[in-house]
Amino acid sequence: MIDPAKISHRVWAEIDLDNLVFNFKQAQKAAPNSETLAVIKADAYGHGAVPAAKALAAAGAKRFAVATAEEALQLRRHGVREPILLLGMVPTRWAPQLAGQDITLAVGTLEYAETCAELAAGAGVPLKVHVKVDTGMRRIGFEPAEAVASALAVAALPGVEVEGIFTHFCVADDPAEDDFTALQFERFMKVCDGVKAAGLNIPLRHCANSAGIIAHPETHLDMVRPGIMLYGSNPCRHIDFELRAPLSLRGRMAYVKPIGEGESVGYGRTWYAGRPSVIASIGIGYADGLLRNLSNKIEMLARGQRAKQVGRICMDMTMLDVTDVPGVQTGDVATLIGTDGAETITGDEMADAIGTISYEVFCAVGRRVPRLYLQNGEVTGETCYVDLL
Repeated sequence: MIDPAKISHRVWAEIDLDNLVFNFKQAQKAAPNSETLAVIKADAYGHGAVPAAKALAAAGAKRFAVATAEEALQLRRHGVREPILLLGMVPTRWAPQLAGQDITLAVGTLEYAETCAELAAGAGVPLKVHVKVDTGMRRIGFEPAEAVASALAVAALPGVEVEGIFTHFCVADDPAEDDFTALQFERFMKVCDGVKAAGLNIPLRHCANSAGIIAHPETHLDMVRPGIMLYGSNPCRHIDFELRAPLSLRGRMAYVKPIGEGESVGYGRTWYAGRPSVIASIGIGYADGLLRNLSNKIEMLARGQRAKQVGRICMDMTMLDVTDVPGVQTGDVATLIGTDGAETITGDEMADAIGTISYEVFCAVGRRVPRLYLQNGEVTGETCYVDLL
């Protein structure tokens, strides 16, 4: 934990870039014969895309993936020069700018590919694309039965370079669904083999997400795509796989007060004190990404001890029952995610409390929560909402 005396914020996230790099190297070790593409969409799952990309690039990452044109262009504006793949099909109007910035598009219909190629023709550089095949997710992509012919048609378009072909697993994290993951992989490989038999060489075949990397080594192929595992969460909890959490989320106690037995706390009077109690109001709320549905369902750490969150989480504050934590006072720090002393609360624990996934917990951390970046235990940078105004 960063010394709270050196921090003036009411709430902050600490991002340990060394842990991020450790997780990336774990993905590389798990798939030693495959290229490793780091997925940093959604602002690196709430961790900060630009600092994440720069730390990973310094550690050897040679490719990144994002979801939107804006995310890709943000990386370019901040000096990230490695190849970037857009995983989703963005509006075609972006094609010229993306081609000019050496950003690779995913294509899932021939019409989309044709339009993008036509619009990008004036960029003066090839439009790089990866052909998306829908093997069972049922979102975007060519149907397997048409994918071979479609890939050949895309490759024949003027100014288009087909750099990759890929699909996405929907249940690779669930051992009860291994048969469906195997079916998805079989469908994908049939398309890849058909394309190759037709004389088209596509350098990068990829389908393994984090769960595929950990649980299905047979699917690693030419490239793998670690996402959530970079951020310390193992989607395959039935498999022991070492990862380290980069993100800690902390808030300062703005007020500590005693209340009497039988008194209620917060909006809606959803919690009553069963004894004389001490309540700390923490400077974090649902506007900062602490989901309101977590109300009365989670614990936080105060002075290294677990304490129950009580009452409804407010927009800017939440309340903590610190009756059993000696010495708590205004200005102390509460840890929502992370380690304090011998205790740790993970993003998975918080997600489990309301039946969601750590991805949502991390992505929910709001813009107004400053991110403090650490390397070798020292703060090396900070991104703060006020700097964006």
